[in-house]
Amino acid sequence: YRKVVQPKEQSLIGEDKQRDFLRLWSLKESYVKAEGKGLRIPMKDYYFEKENECYFVNYGGQKQAWTFNIEETLVEGYYISVCGMETEVSWNVK
Repeated sequence: YRKVVQPKEQSLIGEDKQRDFLRLWSLKESYVKAEGKGLRIPMKDYYFEKENECYFVNYGGQKQAWTFNIEETLVEGYYISVCGMETEVSWNVK
């Protein structure tokens, strides 16, 4: 937990720690995959923040231009996050 959740991300973790941790992990995984570097990006080098129900990532002290969408209702108990460079990121599930 401490290796993943950065101090500035503590506000994203509420009473349901497991649910909130999994949501955050999903966002982090989508970001490092979109960057194409995977876990080679040290987790201490970036953190997520939430503004107006939107998530964004701060890497190296700068807000990045990535857009995130997180879905919690497609499969019960799972979180799916998509990270992209478009203004709005969405998907169709069939």
